[in-house]
Amino acid sequence: MEMDNFENVSPFDAFKLVIKVLIWTGIYEVNTQRKTIRTAHYVYRILVIFIAVLSLTQHGIRMYQMRDVREELFLALIKGIPVFTLIIKEINIFRYILRINKLHEQIKDSKCMPSNEKDADYLLKNNKFMYTLTKISMLMMFVGFSSFVVFMFIRRYLDPKVQLPSYMPFSTDSMVGFCVAIILDLIIGTWTGFGQYASDLVIATYYAHATVQLKILKYNLISVFGVDKVESNMTIIGNHFQYKDVLDPNLKQRFGYYAEKYRMLICFVQDVDAIFNWHMSIQFFTASANLCFVSSIFSTVKILSSDFVFSTIVALLSASQVFLYCYFGHQVRYESESMNTAIYSSDWMSVSPSLRRDVFTAMTAWHRPISSQVSYIVPVSLVTFVSIMRFAYSLYTLMKAV
Repeated sequence: MEMDNFENVSPFDAFKLVIKVLIWTGIYEVNTQRKTIRTAHYVYRILVIFIAVLSLTQHGIRMYQMRDVREELFLALIKGIPVFTLIIKEINIFRYILRINKLHEQIKDSKCMPSNEKDADYLLKNNKFMYTLTKISMLMMFVGFSSFVVFMFIRRYLDPKVQLPSYMPFSTDSMVGFCVAIILDLIIGTWTGFGQYASDLVIATYYAHATVQLKILKYNLISVFGVDKVESNMTIIGNHFQYKDVLDPNLKQRFGYYAEKYRMLICFVQDVDAIFNWHMSIQFFTASANLCFVSSIFSTVKILSSDFVFSTIVALLSASQVFLYCYFGHQVRYESESMNTAIYSSDWMSVSPSLRRDVFTAMTAWHRPISSQVSYIVPVSLVTFVSIMRFAYSLYTLMKAV
């Protein structure tokens, strides 16, 4: 990368695609100066919630109708739970939209912008990775709903009396009525799926932003004092020894700047946890519930059957949503754990005792890593993800044995 171009790199570029999806699905507000467009989109967002509530009602009616048929009931639950989750997420974003906009202002703050080529390189890699991850995730969601259409047609072919897992106000006994119902369900389902996954991806992107900023901070902390520990810890000028911060009066100010940036990142992660607490809590619960229902279906169907393949896709999608939180939340903790190691690796002994005391004070505060939590007790980490997967597998083996 050319030195003249690194200032054009912005950490907010990582969010552009996922926010476009959120705007398209009516979950996030459109950013425009035109009042007409803002008003129209606001009405669209209200309409989106109404359609989601209507869709949830359809699934609820179907659940009641199939309350005595376990397989059909579980299928209706698997389709209905994501709609319920989406409604909660939409309401949560509506409620905290001003705080979310403040998060975006922090991301665009000058402290988060690159100050050299290495910083820009870190940001570029993160931006490209999150852009690619968003595209792959949306493709996965589309494949998931396409498989649902194939699954329903296979079931219809094997049993002409099979109905959709959601109530339709018209007859679906004929193939024409069934196809119309499938198309309606596919449109609403795909829109719901994109909104669901994008709302999870944006949280993962917030964590990814904190992670890359911690990487940049560690690099700058090592660079601020230098890394050469072979020479004397003081610079010789004439017959006198001089500390680095004496020769460079701005050194202490730069270290204070980095310490302040670390405090800003702590507040940023805490704000993300607070804003999206209900959001993530509901997703953890509903994903676990979906995995339980899928485990129940696994225990009653043959391997490589259409039911098994579809259930596998549902399980993978549900698990991947939780994995997004856990992986990127874990990365924040991992990077923050090595903050003290990074600064200790620098030539901190080349500065004056006064600045060393500031370094020791900062290292004491940085000893505790930045850790995200759901519902203030459940850590957002890979350990939690593994625990959920173990629970789902234990339930599967138990139901298989019964």
